[in-house]
Amino acid sequence: MKKIICLLIFVLLVFAVGSAQRSGASVCCEKTKSGAWCINDVKENCDENYLTASTSCEQTSYCRSGTCYDSVEGFCMENTPKRVCDENGGTWDERDASEIPQCQLGCCIIVDQAAFVPLVRCKRLSSLFGVSVDYRTDIDSEISCIATANSLDEGACVFEQDFERNCIFTTRKDCGAKETVLVAGKEVKVSDRSFHKGLLCSAEELNTICARQATTGCYKGKVYWFDSCGNRENIYSSDKDKSWGNGRVLKPEEVCPPEDGSNPNCGNCDYLLGTRCGKAERFLGIGGPSFGDYYCKKTTCKEGGKEYKNGESWCVYDIPHDKWETSADPVGSRQFKKVCVDGEIQIEPCADFRNEICIEDKIELDDGIYRVAACRVNRWQNCFLQKNKDDCENSDKRDCRWVEAIKPLASGVCVPKTPPGFDFWNEEGDAKDVCSQASVTCTVIWERDVFGDKKCKDNCECREESWLKKMNSICTSLGDCGGYINYQGRYSGDGFEWKTDGKDKAISPEFEESIGLGIVRRLRR
Repeated sequence: MKKIICLLIFVLLVFAVGSAQRSGASVCCEKTKSGAWCINDVKENCDENYLTASTSCEQTSYCRSGTCYDSVEGFCMENTPKRVCDENGGTWDERDASEIPQCQLGCCIIVDQAAFVPLVRCKRLSSLFGVSVDYRTDIDSEISCIATANSLDEGACVFEQDFERNCIFTTRKDCGAKETVLVAGKEVKVSDRSFHKGLLCSAEELNTICARQATTGCYKGKVYWFDSCGNRENIYSSDKDKSWGNGRVLKPEEVCPPEDGSNPNCGNCDYLLGTRCGKAERFLGIGGPSFGDYYCKKTTCKEGGKEYKNGESWCVYDIPHDKWETSADPVGSRQFKKVCVDGEIQIEPCADFRNEICIEDKIELDDGIYRVAACRVNRWQNCFLQKNKDDCENSDKRDCRWVEAIKPLASGVCVPKTPPGFDFWNEEGDAKDVCSQASVTCTVIWERDVFGDKKCKDNCECREESWLKKMNSICTSLGDCGGYINYQGRYSGDGFEWKTDGKDKAISPEFEESIGLGIVRRLRR
């Protein structure tokens, strides 16, 4: 929205100067050759690619002033020409901002700060600061809004309890408004409360029972010290005196700079630098920060020797695709998507029976590649109906691949790129009907020479195991059909038959090795 603000100021300045220098302006230029919008000027100075009108800009529809609303940033800019608003992606309204629902103002509380802004702007600010939305429509002025923020000043709230001087670290408002406070999970009635802005409960001059820097823990993604009463103190640092700051509240950067994960003894985690508060995983007591169990953990993930950025997602399979001889997924297999979320890998399965497949893309960044994956519907259902390669491999409509003609098939065959899974144990299911489409009869023609010896004349390749292997590939591409391996890497040849003259034809061990066991061996490498 900064771009729009600067542009509006420029327009107003040019308009003012233009009016002074060219009092005889006769047209309204939607845009001038110099790049200014909605200026009363001579026609020669107007950009020919934009509109002109022989009247003042205030009288035109395209330069009429109104309110420009930015639905992303939540800004409402008054006195903005319609064309300027449209060019910058805003929504223009001829009404004043006070009459537009999206521009109504309220008090937006962000930690200890406040802003009198529209609701959408409050949501945007809250998102940028990583806090929940606290928007109050009952506050109707900026002065009241600022006063509300002041009541959120943090400090030590000191009170007497059981003849001891106790303390909680809270806001000025909560210290003065409540008759009870929460201590160790119990509501305790207090008296003689006093609020000390900017002081920790362990500050020596307060003389409370709370001892400084007893433990560490997470708060809003950063690592903080906590006193013996459980009150939050300053950002964690192994330099305890610097972190304590003589009992004064310090900004995180006053203790140590934002941390990228290289220093376990600074708790100023920065999400934009790729770190957040997390528990250290020590081995035999080694590793992690000098004090406590929490440190700025990297939000990147590591798996299989690869490192993934926070938010990256990628596809995984029961058996890696680079281990396959064909494109067929093993019987019973499923595809998955993995996502790196704040340093931890989460697994999201795609729909079972391969009704969904995982697709992956890459985005080139300055610091490397960013992977993006998603599960989407497997569009295999009409592959068998396609009669040519172009229609078959039209990726906008279906997920299929074309297999060139194999005798005795007169033409090529369109099969699913990712074969569907079947509930083959269900006799009423569609597994039998689909798999039977790969059944073929290949008639081998023989002839005898003058000496009475038989010689193969046509379709001779149908007698070779290389032909069987190609036909089995088509079979496995239809679904959980044919001779293949399952998701555990076990081969089975029960899914096909090879007959000659009605009798089973022997299959060599080398054939089973080539379509099944060979894959298993590659998996073990």
